Amino acid sequence: MKIHLIILAAGEGRRIGFRHKALIEILGKPMLYWCLRNLTKLWKFDQIIVVANPSDIKKINQLCKEFPNVNIKVVKGSKKNRQESAYYGLQAVKAQPNDLVLFHNSANLFVKEDELKKLIKNIQGGNRAAFLGQTLHDTPKKVADKKVQVTYSKQNLVRAQTPQALIYELAKKGHEMARERNLRSEDDVSLVEELGVAIHHIECSSENFKITSNDDLLLAEKLIRANSEIVYGIGEDSHKFTASKGKKLILGTITIPNSPGLEADSDGDLILHAIYNAMSSAMSKGSIGKTATLLCKKGTTDSSKYLCSVLDEAEKKQFMVNNISISLEAARPKLESHFASIKKALANILTLPKEKIGITVTSGEGLTSFGKGEGIRCTALVSLMRIN
Repeated sequence: MKIHLIILAAGEGRRIGFRHKALIEILGKPMLYWCLRNLTKLWKFDQIIVVANPSDIKKINQLCKEFPNVNIKVVKGSKKNRQESAYYGLQAVKAQPNDLVLFHNSANLFVKEDELKKLIKNIQGGNRAAFLGQTLHDTPKKVADKKVQVTYSKQNLVRAQTPQALIYELAKKGHEMARERNLRSEDDVSLVEELGVAIHHIECSSENFKITSNDDLLLAEKLIRANSEIVYGIGEDSHKFTASKGKKLILGTITIPNSPGLEADSDGDLILHAIYNAMSSAMSKGSIGKTATLLCKKGTTDSSKYLCSVLDEAEKKQFMVNNISISLEAARPKLESHFASIKKALANILTLPKEKIGITVTSGEGLTSFGKGEGIRCTALVSLMRIN
């Protein structure tokens, strides 16, 4: 029995401000990224079909390249409704009649390994349809015009979530029947209820919820952070001003006018050098010297290229930059007016919101060589986050 996964990512997010939900970012990554990241760690699927909004196909194809060892196919979804998109996904699956198909919302990010295994094992044990869901512990009420119309008993009620599992031939029959009878459902297994098939409920935790509101987005970010490892690194670099009139002062990739440059084989961008050292230290690696020397010998003096090498290392180790604090000591030039430009440039390089970057400067009060205006010193504190 092969196992195919259909991820429904074509929603327009009406309840979240008409934003295409699959591409809404959480901690700098699209929601679909977190969905794929979690599920591909939990199980090696034979095939994954991502059903995307037609206007998002290019972006989602690019996103899927972040999972090079996974068999992913992106297909166009429907602008009508979720059920139609699920049908398009089913049409794209290359399956045998008794293969297993899992339907999953891209907005359900927190499926747990044991839940997924129980769901798959339920079908492998001979059942034909099953779903993950939470037993309802609150009293449900039907409300209209802010007034209670009916109060229901919570007994035996379940809040359905995804993935929902169906044998391929059954899923196909359910969708075809629904199309013939013009039936509509927001639920995958409900399409086969009228076929007399027993549908099994697998209990899942409250963390497996569908993101539908801005409050849900905030909760999702908190859950990702709660399941993360945070490491810290401190990096420092300093250079004296050069006597060469041709060299410019570059800080955070920004050229600072009316100032001599810094003496260095590279462009002397000590902010990027300090960030490199801080990130490398956080990952228990060495200082920038070896990287800079090798690249300088090849004629590369752009410090952003040096920083990219440590960013690549962080990506391999699945670390994300969480925030950065930069402290400068310089009697000259006056730097505060350039902070906004430096933050913007660093945010682009690090794929980090500007609000996560702090910069301060002290004149040094003439107490050190930097305080006497002979050069600049930079200290950077970096926190890296790795999602478990």
